[in-house]
Formats: sequence, structure tokens, C-alpha cells
Amino acid sequence: MDAYAGYYIEEEKLMESSSGGAVNAISERFAQNGGIVYGVSYSQDFYSAVYEYAESEEGVRKFRGSKYVYANKTIQKDSGIVSVYKDAVQKLGEGARILFTGTGCDIAALIGLAKRENANTERLFTIELICDGVTNEIVQKEFVSYIEGIYKSKVIKFSLRYKDGGWTPPYIYAEFENGKKYLEPFSESDYGFAFLNYKRKACYHCRFKDKNHFGDIVAGDFWGCRPGMDEYNKKGVSLLLVNTRKGDILLDCLRQQRFYLKKTDREYALCHNPRYFTSHEESPGWDLFDQIIKEKGLHEAVRSCLNITEPERFRDCVFSEVVLWGTGNCFRKYISVIRELFSAIRVVDSSEQRWGETLDYGLICESPDILDNKRDSFVLIMIENVNGAFQVVNALLDRNITAFDHIKNWIYYGKIQK
Repeated sequence: MDAYAGYYIEEEKLMESSSGGAVNAISERFAQNGGIVYGVSYSQDFYSAVYEYAESEEGVRKFRGSKYVYANKTIQKDSGIVSVYKDAVQKLGEGARILFTGTGCDIAALIGLAKRENANTERLFTIELICDGVTNEIVQKEFVSYIEGIYKSKVIKFSLRYKDGGWTPPYIYAEFENGKKYLEPFSESDYGFAFLNYKRKACYHCRFKDKNHFGDIVAGDFWGCRPGMDEYNKKGVSLLLVNTRKGDILLDCLRQQRFYLKKTDREYALCHNPRYFTSHEESPGWDLFDQIIKEKGLHEAVRSCLNITEPERFRDCVFSEVVLWGTGNCFRKYISVIRELFSAIRVVDSSEQRWGETLDYGLICESPDILDNKRDSFVLIMIENVNGAFQVVNALLDRNITAFDHIKNWIYYGKIQK
């Protein structure tokens, strides 16, 4: 089995891809050559992930980017709703060339059906994605509807692996009909917590690991790629493991694209990609999370499982009011928690353009100058960016205000309850 690393040379396509864009680049050329490509896209409202097929380069574009949620395995046709696997096998029988992309279980299900139907699979090509396990479909709907509620607008663009300048760390990015944008580190989001702790039960015992990979190519991120290596690109690098003769044919699709491709060390690449060999361990808090998300929603499930509490050093402190400095993502994420603990809250922001703006829960953004005559207020810095937070610290010290803390220090994240 040969291993290759590579990435789109076209920066726009590279930045829209989760890693180096190899799977999409192969899919583009396959469609250009007259083939049909099956892949996963978001539903029109972004509340779910669904399987679709495409027959053009533009159609394949919707498959770009990782979807960390379980994908609906049916396709709507004129004759009714059919299994995506059955649809692909039917098209094989009609003489079409098919490229099917998906997780290990998807590839195995398709191949299994094709064998049971005695289908000729010479024209079937498969790319299997190295999989960490998918989260339950309720998470996608809950998260998107939650941020739509915060921004009071519908999502029109959504990504779980947005590159804010580089490959890592990944960000969640959303655009709304009202022109507003949402950006948050994936690892710090409710979605990120759910992805780690609330996968589908079967994913914790996946049979399609180690020697049980059936894709003609197995593809994923080249996590072991480091600066100084010839293969490295800070904006993302794909890893491709070629399993079959058909895999070599698919690799030729890359050579026909504007795509950097280089053979790499297979053992080194795999030692940095443990999900090729083993499943993610099941979270001890799975059942609790499952119960709460169904009763109260994603945000409350995350809060309950993280056991968010006040630090002990603040429990006996008495302030007439709490002043929140900052009105960005950090404010929107934690305001519901703060409102449960304090009745008197005011909000300020360094940007004069925000002054007078009505925020969540009817709070009005004010100028930091209100702090000049207040010595009985406690200030919470609601800014995630380190440089921005330090600027606020300096501004507070200039005002001789020492009763302040950063929100991440103030809120304690306990261990997941068993």
C-alpha cells in the first residue's frame, strides 16, 4: 500500500477544504470525465447532513468540507425515497461509472449490497474517509438552531472545519441572512464537546479499522506533516493510502488537476493517525448527555455534563452589579450562564460603534466610561483573543479597577459526571 500527501495548488479551493482537498479534487476530475460522484452535503437549512450525487465539477463542490454528523442514507427520486446504496448499484447496472465517498461503514454497506445484487463492480470506485466516529444527528440541528436564535437570522453558510488563516485549529463558521457572521474554535464549542462525547453508539465499536478498510483509497488529514517536510502546507495536507488498482486510477485524477502530490512514508503517516487503527473510546457521560439533549437541548446538555459552577473564591463576594466587557462570541456563549447568577448586569465594549446597540436579553451596550465612577462593580472580560483581553486589562488598571477577571478563569469547567 503506497501513501501520498498533497494539497490543492489553488488557494481558494484549498481554504474551502478540510485538509488538502484531495478527495474533492479527485471527485472533480471524475465528474469531468463523465462519472457520477456520491458524497455528503448539508441539507438546505443546514439542520442535517444528507447523501447526494453529482455529475459536474460545480455539483461536487457541495461535498467539500467535513461533516461530523451522521448522514441520511436516502435519496429522493421521482419514484420515491430510495437507499443511497441501492441508487448507486442501480446506476452501476445502467452502465454508469460511480465514485462513492464515505466512511468505512458506508463503503462496506455499498460493497455488500453490490455483491448481494450480483452487480458488476468494475466501474465502481470508492474513497473511504478515516473516521473518528460521527455524532448523532440531533447535534447538528440543535447547534444550528441555537446560533440562529442568538443571531435572530437563518444560517446560509456553515462549516465545521473553517480555516481562520491555517489548517489548525479548526473553527466553526457560519454566515446569516442578516449579514452577521459567527466564528468560534471548534474545540471550545458545544458542537466540539458533543463530537468528542456523544458519537453514535456503534462508532465506539467500529469494525472498519486496521486491516478492515475496503476503499480503493483511504483518505484523511496528514496530521503528522510538520514544517520543514516537503509535503507540508500550513493551510492543509491530505493523506492518501492507495489500496487497489482502482486506487491508482483515481490517483491519476489528481495528476490531471492543479494539485501538489508527493509519495510519503506510510508508516510515519499512519502512526500519527490512530483512528485508522482504533475507535474512539466511549464517553462515561454518554447516557446523561443523551437524556438531557433530548429533554433540554444541546447547550443545556453541555452545561450539565461540564458541571459549570462559580469558583469558590467568588461565592462570598458581594457586588452591586457585574459589568461585562466585550460583546462578541464569548459574550453570546456565556451570557445565559451569567444571567442565572446575577440580576444586575451591564455591558460595555471598546468599540464606539457598538455603544447603544441592543444585545441579547435586551441588554444595552455602553461606553467603558461608565466604570469611572463605579467602585462596587465586578468586571468580567468577555474576549477570547489574548491580545484583546490584555488591552482590556490595561484599560482597567489605568482606571484603578482591580475587581476583574477573565470569563474563562471565572467559570470552572469540572470533569464530566459519571
